Amino acid sequence: MYAKHVFFAFLLFSGWQAHAQLEQTIPPGGSALLDANALETAGFWPGSGTVTRKTVAVDGPGFSSAVEVNIIESAPNNWDGQLQINLNTSVELGDVALLHFWMRVTAIENESGIGSLLAMVQQSGSPYTNSAEATVLAESDWVPLYIPFSFASDYQVGAVQVKIGLGQGNPRTVQLGGLQLLNYQNRLSLDTLPATEFTYDGREPEASWREDAATRIEAHRKGNFTLRFETPSGEPLDVQLDAALARHQFHFASVVSVRALVGSSEDSQTYREKVVELFNASGTENALKWPPLEGEWGADYNYTATSDALEWLRLRGFFLRGHVLVWPGESNLPTFVQDLLAGTREERATVPDEVRDHIAETVPTYAQWIDEWDVLNEPYSNFTLMETFEPTNPDLMAEWFMAARAAAGPNVGLYLNEYNLLSGRAQNIDKRTATIATLRKILDDGGPITGMGMQGHFNDSSLTSITRVKEVLDQFATEFPNLRIRVTEYDLVSENQTLQADYLRDVLTLVFSHPQVDGFQMWGFWAGAHWRPSAALYELDWTPRLQVQAYRDLLASWDTQFNLATDGAGTIGGRGFKGDYTGALTTNQGNYDLLFPISASEQDFTLTLPPSDEINTAKALAMPGANHLVIAFPTAVGIDYWVELSEDGASWQAETLPQSGNGRPQVRVIAVPPSTTLWRVVSHAN
Repeated sequence: MYAKHVFFAFLLFSGWQAHAQLEQTIPPGGSALLDANALETAGFWPGSGTVTRKTVAVDGPGFSSAVEVNIIESAPNNWDGQLQINLNTSVELGDVALLHFWMRVTAIENESGIGSLLAMVQQSGSPYTNSAEATVLAESDWVPLYIPFSFASDYQVGAVQVKIGLGQGNPRTVQLGGLQLLNYQNRLSLDTLPATEFTYDGREPEASWREDAATRIEAHRKGNFTLRFETPSGEPLDVQLDAALARHQFHFASVVSVRALVGSSEDSQTYREKVVELFNASGTENALKWPPLEGEWGADYNYTATSDALEWLRLRGFFLRGHVLVWPGESNLPTFVQDLLAGTREERATVPDEVRDHIAETVPTYAQWIDEWDVLNEPYSNFTLMETFEPTNPDLMAEWFMAARAAAGPNVGLYLNEYNLLSGRAQNIDKRTATIATLRKILDDGGPITGMGMQGHFNDSSLTSITRVKEVLDQFATEFPNLRIRVTEYDLVSENQTLQADYLRDVLTLVFSHPQVDGFQMWGFWAGAHWRPSAALYELDWTPRLQVQAYRDLLASWDTQFNLATDGAGTIGGRGFKGDYTGALTTNQGNYDLLFPISASEQDFTLTLPPSDEINTAKALAMPGANHLVIAFPTAVGIDYWVELSEDGASWQAETLPQSGNGRPQVRVIAVPPSTTLWRVVSHAN
């Protein structure tokens, strides 16, 4: 989590933007914190890549020498290939400062010609607290970078450094010159200092990706429908249908804090209202992780609170994700498993059984609520279990998915979840390649994986271009055409609300347009229950940030309403966004509420309706087509009816939107999996 004093900056220098970024005036009065030749005398840590540096003569804007860093073979981390420069005097907490330098890329192995570096003002030792962090990009011309910030603490000489990392990304040659770090103490405020503006490629209103995305949305997120209405004797009915989309098939989600959701405070009441208002899918942020299930995270994490939260969401029709069954890094395992790993050979050998037992116990415990699980989380950087046990059991990861499938049944989604595939300008190619290899191995080993979860933790210093986001999604979709994709943990750390709103609008539009993506889940939405409060949609006092309106505007643009009348054959038809529709049905044999899905490109139902006054109990009507039920419900004001499905009579899954009676009988068309053998109606007083 980053504190308020940290300033993030991102600038994409390309096309008109390169010319728009001009040299700015640096205010007088700043005390120099670096020696004049600081770049030339900087320490250097090559990291795990192949990186060299040297001093070269240049004709720069106000300087005649520069440091040239050559990234021959890229490293996995953006802090590799690091210049390290000590400050020459002490500083105090809150001192306002300006980091300034010039940068250009003289050679790079990509078509764009754009290269990056990571600039930090960071504590020299643990815990390596950042006062400033900025990822900046440039092309072949010299460009100036201005990064205002305030120091995070008091630092003596040697306790804080300017660090510039260049090891990650395409092989390239970067030159840096004119480095300054000026301390204004309390004489100036941050907003009076020059600052590099930040943006992302694809933000412009006329960007070409927008038209392409709109075309894909029309093709993949909408479907045609035909409804024919007839009496029990087969005569066509004259019908007026006024209907609207009630719940998208696509999942617009946020994880929830159990404590916030089930609490009794005014904030909890507002929290619940916003959950229902904004989302149709969810899951718990932390409550289903293994350590809190073992009681290691305190009394707030317990079965009663978690089950209450999940039941509350289920009764409101939410699609629910379980996070997470196996997070295989040692620090993310419960204490008793860590102890076994550190124990004798015999004790260590019991760990794989403990993992399988955890899966076998956890999945059935929450089966009535959870629609899909993150089975495996972040294996690229969390690999203790694989490193320890795969040498003797190479199918280990696949076995976790097999255990989850055995415990969950055939209809529950099973996902691998990984971070830094979409974020960080999608520059971590090594991780992407490794993740593809991991997916391939799990599938080849027989693991019944159904989807890929791509986290989306962004900060405004390294926003990924919209077209690059699509390239990553396309790459996984091409490699694995039978796997579904989700963005699972979206947030954007920034104090720039306009940038936050624009990026949410654009990245969600792109994701919604991709035919293989099923959902977009935020990693929280309220600053009072968010791991990165500046990324939240709402401030602590529930003041909406600009992201809220951007999000609402998108959902409003992806809406469908119908006002239709049947022809002489009792038929109506149309096209709308895929999802569940609710409407008022007016006929000459009574009035009904109708709930029906649009879920395919061509959907054709014949509905045989008994007179409305004959619907006095829940009962099945004639099936309108394969894998669909039609159930009629009597008028029942103040009761939520819920349809649940099962293939074995033991594990039941909710499959339809609950709807309270409002004085009319209800007719519901429900899509069901082919494996369904049983259904039941559950009622709840509301």
